[in-house]
Amino acid sequence: MNTKYFPIVCTALALVGATEVLGAKRPFNLDDITRQESVGGNFHMSPDGYEETVLLSPDGKTVFFSLSAADWDVNQRVWKYYTISSSGGDATRVLAVDGGQAFQYSPRGTYLSFVKPVDERDQVFVLDVATGDVAQISNHATDVFDYKWSADESAVYFIADDSRTAEEQARYELGADWFAVDDGSNGRIAARWRNLWKLDVDAGAESQITAEKLILDELDVSPDGKRVALVARPDNRRNYPHTAELYVVDTSDKALTRLTENLAPESMPRWSPDGMKIAYYAPDDQTYKLTKGYLWVLNIDTGDTKKLESQNMGDVYTLTWSTDSESLFFSEQQHMNTNIFRLHIESDSMYPITNTDGFTKLMALSADQSRMVYSYSNFNSPVEVYSSPVSRLSPVRLTRTNEWMDSEIELAESTVIRWKSKDGLEIEGMLAVPGGYDGKKRIPLLVLIHGGPPQQWANEFYREVHLYAGLGYAILGANVRGSSGYGNNLIQALIGDVGGGEYEDIMSGVDHVIEMGIADPDRLALRGWSWGGVLGSWVITQTDRFKAASIGAGVMSWLSEMGPGFNWDLTEWYMENSHWKDPEAWRKVSSITYVENVTTPTLIFHGDEDWYSSYNQSLIFYTGLRDIGKAPVRFISFPGRGHEELDPWAQRARYVEEVRWMQKYVNGIDWQPPEKN
Repeated sequence: MNTKYFPIVCTALALVGATEVLGAKRPFNLDDITRQESVGGNFHMSPDGYEETVLLSPDGKTVFFSLSAADWDVNQRVWKYYTISSSGGDATRVLAVDGGQAFQYSPRGTYLSFVKPVDERDQVFVLDVATGDVAQISNHATDVFDYKWSADESAVYFIADDSRTAEEQARYELGADWFAVDDGSNGRIAARWRNLWKLDVDAGAESQITAEKLILDELDVSPDGKRVALVARPDNRRNYPHTAELYVVDTSDKALTRLTENLAPESMPRWSPDGMKIAYYAPDDQTYKLTKGYLWVLNIDTGDTKKLESQNMGDVYTLTWSTDSESLFFSEQQHMNTNIFRLHIESDSMYPITNTDGFTKLMALSADQSRMVYSYSNFNSPVEVYSSPVSRLSPVRLTRTNEWMDSEIELAESTVIRWKSKDGLEIEGMLAVPGGYDGKKRIPLLVLIHGGPPQQWANEFYREVHLYAGLGYAILGANVRGSSGYGNNLIQALIGDVGGGEYEDIMSGVDHVIEMGIADPDRLALRGWSWGGVLGSWVITQTDRFKAASIGAGVMSWLSEMGPGFNWDLTEWYMENSHWKDPEAWRKVSSITYVENVTTPTLIFHGDEDWYSSYNQSLIFYTGLRDIGKAPVRFISFPGRGHEELDPWAQRARYVEEVRWMQKYVNGIDWQPPEKN
């Protein structure tokens, strides 16, 4: 055994200490959802729109993290920022309430940098770690989209939109904001070319590196600062992620070289410490295949690539090179658990650093990679932050943000179950029951349907699970075909089978929980959002077994969604044909086609500025249900909200309306919400 690549593995018990609590506890309730504080969450201007703010200083001694809580007076989550010793102790508040986003430690640890708006333009700021002084270091004409430090801390490289001339800006502000869709840089919304700039930190002077008709999305700076790796697209066309390619630009002569040329999207470029290789993530090297994605290593001099196949199950987080340029660190989800791994590139072999039941996510490593900081959660534990040596796991818990749950709340009891679908495919799921449930009587069952399709239920904390368990429900979250975390076979099992096999996966799971003696077959309900709304609306057109349904941000008419919504994947993967070539096939997998079958009381939610699943989809389904009149239906519209994120008041309203609906039609209870605390 080569011990160099076999760190000591821990168990879940090493990560989360048991807490002995005396006294009676109460169920998790509606206001506990927004009472809960969140560690590490923060918004970012990346394509994903979200990041987790937990950093480790390069010397491994200090952890920086964010903590958010609902502020009802301003109706939004408010972030606070702290530092704490990686060996534990008391946390120290840093920065103002409106601290910023896109936090980074500079490579030598001199600064903690971040982005915040100035005159409605996002600019780079630094906090001097030694003095605590904060200063703005960029004053660019447009928003700073993303940025990275040079290794010597002399420069910051950043991506920004091209600016308008003064005359163009004046006309734009007067109302000259029309544009041609899919023309030039535009997509469905107006866009500008996005290029790379260099900021001299001491002088405060900036210079443009690229001047291309491209939209740059990501960057990474070579160790010597002479080259920058980029991910860029030729335009902002919606549903064309596969046009993203890898580039490298010389920072001296500004020569831009394209490294990949295919129809597969590349992402997460990471330059090796020896400056010879770039690691990245992509589903394929030719086309946008429906895969869970792979890690690749590209030799910058020869252009040769190596596909790493030992990482072969699910999503990858926090991709980081080892200091010797021989391995990669990251977290990967495998089935319902996520752990930290080290992958040796030459042998294409993966070795666990953690081996836990739960969601263990690498957040950062010290510069010498002797220490790491990570987050951990499981079914009954919200996210907390831990620190440990890398070579021998010895966790130190750094945050304790929701300890009131330990003393006050009787949480759900959750486990992983498996069953066979109608065609024999094994499906895995999460089953939760109320805390203290003795199994002596059957209870109502709520089926949760996840989004995606390639998302999944994982061994992490879900507030809605504990809310409904507190109301006496069992909860089933099924990782149906199309889910991530199980390799390519389960993801690809949905191809050509939209609405078919995944429906059978759910119903066979329901029957399995009934056979276990837990679920009352006469009190079934379902809940889904996004693809969960797609599949949830389909399920209630195919069966009358559910007494209530909550459908959010779904698509019910695929023919009318082509163009308005985000449905490239349906065209290229699951249907394998365009709707104008075979409209009948698309009609057959649309729940609106079978809306007359619905007898389930249905509650519908949608934000009217949803750019993923268009708002009209819910209007279409609601109108059909209302006019047919076979079942009660109610549509809750959220003005000014998008696809998923809801402000505290809107989030509470969603749960209030949903619980009231479920209790009325599943249990025959006229449930009334408590007054807001």
